[in-house]
Amino acid sequence: SVPIRNLNGVVQGTFAMFHRQPSTPLPAELQMVEAGARLAGNVVERLRSEQRLRETAERLAEAHRAAEAAVQVAQHAQGLEVDRKNLLELVAKDRPLEEIASAISRAISHHLPLSSCSVQIELAANARLSVSPLLPEAFARALARIPIASIRETSAAAAVVGLSDHPEWQQNMEFASELSEQSYLAAPVFQNGLVAGMIIALLPGEKLAAATDGELLESWAQFAGLAIERRGLYEKLSFRAQYDELT
Repeated sequence: SVPIRNLNGVVQGTFAMFHRQPSTPLPAELQMVEAGARLAGNVVERLRSEQRLRETAERLAEAHRAAEAAVQVAQHAQGLEVDRKNLLELVAKDRPLEEIASAISRAISHHLPLSSCSVQIELAANARLSVSPLLPEAFARALARIPIASIRETSAAAAVVGLSDHPEWQQNMEFASELSEQSYLAAPVFQNGLVAGMIIALLPGEKLAAATDGELLESWAQFAGLAIERRGLYEKLSFRAQYDELT
């Protein structure tokens, strides 16, 4: 028998040759055993090198995935900040509520991939602002017809069939089987402490909502509330300025 050694000379095993009967090994036989031990040592070293290479490659791939995820998070945060800044500029410029609601809807659909968004706001004199640019027409029409007070808010994905218990909504769900399999998130829009609207995000049935998705929707609902209050103040000031000029 001859020890199997690695490149550093460390014994890794034994290479042996057995005879069926007692005998003295010939020099050629010893050389053959030694050659076999060297070959075995080389094979073991190659296998271990390959294992180390695989482990190194796996670590590098994991580090690459982590870096990509960090870049995506940073890009998402940067994009979110840009959209919020643009929205605040619209509010500060007293742009029409419909324009602001459309900007909110587009931003939410962008930052919640695969989702489509609707902004529903109660206006003065029983008027209604309904902005649903990416929703299916039947879904958007049904949302615009039901009272905002009947829409159930939720920060966790819920079955869209339970969005409202209003008869017209339930009737719509009976005929829209493709929508009944989807889920939704909904966040209330407040004005002076009262619910003045609702932001709804429609999610495909296979999409699982993260906890941050509900928080994101609520943050945009706060922007919508700010826009409503700002717009109300703007209209009051405009009316007073016009009235004062007439008197």
